[in-house]
Amino acid sequence: MEKKIAVLSDVLGAPTTLVKAVSVVTYERTDEEWEETSVFSCDDFPRDNPHDLRLLGEAIADELGELKVILGSEISGAPYSALNRSGFLICESEGISDAFFDELFEELEADEDVLKFENPTSAQDAAAMNDERQKAVMTPKQGGTPGYYSIDLKEVQKCDPMMSTKKVLRPFLSETPFVELSILCDHEPPWLETELPGMDLVMESEKTGPNTYKLTISHKTCDA
Repeated sequence: MEKKIAVLSDVLGAPTTLVKAVSVVTYERTDEEWEETSVFSCDDFPRDNPHDLRLLGEAIADELGELKVILGSEISGAPYSALNRSGFLICESEGISDAFFDELFEELEADEDVLKFENPTSAQDAAAMNDERQKAVMTPKQGGTPGYYSIDLKEVQKCDPMMSTKKVLRPFLSETPFVELSILCDHEPPWLETELPGMDLVMESEKTGPNTYKLTISHKTCDA
């Protein structure tokens, strides 16, 4: 794959977020080192809502042309959606260096999904592949033990910030036979506590990090 990467940069040239970026700096691998080849200013673009971010993502894509690898310190939620919709392969890092870029591209070139992303047979194939990725993220996955499922709602929000937890979880809870569903999220959806008793389901909640909860949903037992 072509060794070019765009970095969402702050005033010092360090990776930052789409909301805080003052510029997008493009780097390209030469025979000897990675060289800065262009700078695109973000100063004139508002970033107050998802629509603004989408317009900025489209402007960056137009400016960079065929370059599709972009990196920031953190890219999630609405910024992730904006860049993903603009066709970027998204990477994250707090810092950059020649050695880091070399290692990153070694990993990318060994990833079959990345190769498909880089070389889709048609625009329809690329769109279909993106739809499959979204579907996989938004559907609870069964683990090694039958009946035990899990889903990461943080990843769902990265893929589509507008997707509600009800739309993701309700069909599964009402239609899929399961023993236990584990959910990672940044907060407990209030509707679960209200609706689960009517479905003969119970939920346990455990805070596993500053902004992370693990919810475990299972069927109500006779002594519950």
